[in-house]
Amino acid sequence: MNKMESLSFFNKMRMRYILNLPYYLYFASKLVLLRLIYGRPEFIVYWGKALGDNLLLTSPLKYIYDRTQKKQWVLSFYPELFRYNKKIICLKNNERGEERIINLLKLRLHQPVYSKFIDKDTQESPENHIIRIIAKELEITDYEKVPLEIDYKLHPKELGKTAGKPTIVIQSNSNGANYFIANKQWYPERFQEVVNYLSPFFEILQVGSINDFFLEGCKDLRGKTTIRESIAIIASSQLFIGLVGFYMHAAKAVGTRSLIIYGGRERPDQSGYTDNINIYSATHCSPCWKWNNCDYMKKCMQEITFDKLKEYLDLVIANRNKIT
Repeated sequence: MNKMESLSFFNKMRMRYILNLPYYLYFASKLVLLRLIYGRPEFIVYWGKALGDNLLLTSPLKYIYDRTQKKQWVLSFYPELFRYNKKIICLKNNERGEERIINLLKLRLHQPVYSKFIDKDTQESPENHIIRIIAKELEITDYEKVPLEIDYKLHPKELGKTAGKPTIVIQSNSNGANYFIANKQWYPERFQEVVNYLSPFFEILQVGSINDFFLEGCKDLRGKTTIRESIAIIASSQLFIGLVGFYMHAAKAVGTRSLIIYGGRERPDQSGYTDNINIYSATHCSPCWKWNNCDYMKKCMQEITFDKLKEYLDLVIANRNKIT
């Protein structure tokens, strides 16, 4: 960078700080006021842009609150996930210097990590459920007692009324995820087989990104709902069918049972819930915790055919008026 470029860069940075000064003052004063009202927090928990991981924070934070009766502080890109949760103070992360201000006010910012990267594509395979690893990272000594649940609050007005056929919510893939993981993806054509089999008995609603593969025979809600609207839709449904990720955790949050295609990238006991139907492939290479690369042509996913799901789908059909 030459002298002129350095000067131009400096001027741009100076203008950025000047333009953001009112926001910095607002955010800092908000932190000071909250500290006066609720006391100094042990830490402000921070997570990135993974929706599901933000939901996973709620269980250990609830556990801490129930023991201390102190509201827990969170800095999140998704404050809507913590709405109506009286045990959490959520600060919105707008990527406008919030972390710097928190540090300047000498408040502790803490980002838990449940699995470190071995290389650019591979994480360590966790030795415990990731909720409990997060709890341990948040300095909960009896972290094994933290429930494997999600503390999410829906307002009664958010719940819709259902009529006619029982409802199932489904996703085809997760192309719209902030952190796309190819090894979590099943095959859209096999999801289509599931829809074809269930559609005579259920109204099937497809959620997800507008870039996700559309499944014929579904009511198309891709890209048409907010985060909270999609969770409310799942809450009003009898079953969620999909992949490991945000919607799986959202379904758990609102008490809707799920049928989850796990494959072999990770095990259900590491990230899932025992009350779900978890379709896992225990191949010789699983769980690999790889994101996108696979030396075995995704054998773990290939082994999960429609026929392997059929017995579970028959139970779903048989109990369609009993599923809660």
